[in-house]
Amino acid sequence: MDYNKTKFNFLKNDCIIEFGNEKGNDIYNHSNKRLEDFLKENDYVENPTIRKHIATHLFPLIAYYLTLQKFGFSKKESYKLSYKEIKRLGTIKKKRNEKLVKIPFIYYIIKLVAKRYIHNK
Repeated sequence: MDYNKTKFNFLKNDCIIEFGNEKGNDIYNHSNKRLEDFLKENDYVENPTIRKHIATHLFPLIAYYLTLQKFGFSKKESYKLSYKEIKRLGTIKKKRNEKLVKIPFIYYIIKLVAKRYIHNK
């Protein structure tokens, strides 16, 4: 799995914009390798829903944060850059939810589906 299959599919472009083409690609590729390593160790999680959340939300951000430190960024700088990515993801989700809110009874429907989904896992 690479970042294109996670919620952070925009990370490569952001790295290139933030650090330039060469360094941005190096950071992205190293982060991607670290993500793959994390996912290989992820076989201990039995719940598929939790495993998917870890693989698509948590591990990508952690891999990016640790990669930034490996490239000489301080913990504070790494945190700020990682936070910037999580804010971007939040903005994307916010826009999607703003569209959903316009659909009548959507939250009632989501509640019904979520209950079934949670009980089946």
